[in-house]
Amino acid sequence: MLALLLLGCTEKIGLVTGIVLVGPGEVGSPLQDGTVRILGDAAEPFDEGITDRDGRFEATAPLGLNIFAVIEGEGMTPSVFSGTMGQGDLVLPAGNLFAWPETERAALDATFAGCSGPGAVITGEVRLFGATDDNGVSPLITNAFAWVETPDGERIDACYLDEDGEAWAPDAPNAGPQGRYAVFGLQRGFHQLVYGYHITEDIPLEHRLTLWVEDDSVVPQYPAWADLFAP
Repeated sequence: MLALLLLGCTEKIGLVTGIVLVGPGEVGSPLQDGTVRILGDAAEPFDEGITDRDGRFEATAPLGLNIFAVIEGEGMTPSVFSGTMGQGDLVLPAGNLFAWPETERAALDATFAGCSGPGAVITGEVRLFGATDDNGVSPLITNAFAWVETPDGERIDACYLDEDGEAWAPDAPNAGPQGRYAVFGLQRGFHQLVYGYHITEDIPLEHRLTLWVEDDSVVPQYPAWADLFAP
């Protein structure tokens, strides 16, 4: 394990375990023989684990720090996730980490055709945290917005879909009924995702996430949680 090489720098490490599925949600098939690469808070390689036939993996990570997980496998576009290690081991429920098939990346590009392009993409849907319907599903936020601030200070506004969720709508002012957005053409490095919604016409609620982006990866935010009121 790579972590053993880092023991001279830190002895505060914990175990990360979980089940990696193919595609977002809790109902996808397990990712078999995939790789889960754990990066430290500066995106330095820390450890990696291989998924078994049930999608299970284990790897080590530094305690008390932000970490990133890169999911890779045959026929998959790299997907990147961010999180924080507490002061103990981290157990991730099935579906918290998932692989992104190359066919789904192609479908994403086709859906956002005219706005999509080469490079990495940050994509997701904005949902309201702390509220659920009768089926336990958190509602989408229909006036959600998003943009990305790149390492060199450029702002890239998100692409949104039409009301049917079938094609890019260049004039859409926000995510609309789909609550969905995508920001294309990103390069490797740390990016700031800014997203939220308008509480009133003049009062936006914004959230900021620092995300690590790999070359030609997908950085999914399903969901991107938004609070009911500003923090």
